Amino acid sequence: MRKTSTTVVAVVIAFIFAAVSISSEADADSAAVEVALLGSINAGRAAIGKPPLLMHNGLREQQRGHAQYMSGISQLTHDGFSQRASSATPDPVETNGAPDDGFTGFNAENIAQNFRNGRTDTDIAEAIYQQWFNSPGHKTNMFDEQNRGYNAAGVGIFEEASGKIWAALLLSVDSTPPGGDTISPTPTPTPKKNCKRHRRPRCRRR
Repeated sequence: MRKTSTTVVAVVIAFIFAAVSISSEADADSAAVEVALLGSINAGRAAIGKPPLLMHNGLREQQRGHAQYMSGISQLTHDGFSQRASSATPDPVETNGAPDDGFTGFNAENIAQNFRNGRTDTDIAEAIYQQWFNSPGHKTNMFDEQNRGYNAAGVGIFEEASGKIWAALLLSVDSTPPGGDTISPTPTPTPKKNCKRHRRPRCRRR
């Protein structure tokens, strides 16, 4: 019996280790898509003379949570939009906690759904960017066409085991610049309006 118990324990440990490894891989892929997506957005902004957005770590965590929430209910939604910026951990850190003292109250949000379909993290990021670029409302938010002065952003990605991907972008005006990653613009291919997909991607804005 002792031998059997030891074997069972070993199998359970192996299973847990495998699950953690898969989860870590998914987290790493999601983070890579987040960075690449903000890079594409900043490339588009640079092309029209707009400054790059800085990744705000507090907003990023909020949008990661929202992407996972949308996956959980299988629906694109802006539920909780008005609370996400005010609940974000300040970046840089402030002793008085949330909300970030630098936020002025101007915020905008883009959300989208897409599918992995064997594509790289960079290709997925570009596909989501193209969804938003080809939607007038989403493009207005990304490129700050209303001149709100957006300079901080949080990008959140959640990928299901099936390959379905949920994306959430929150833009904000921050008078105390965030200490997150500065995403340098990189060349972006000419937008294509009707790319074939195995399944139809969707997006919404607020």
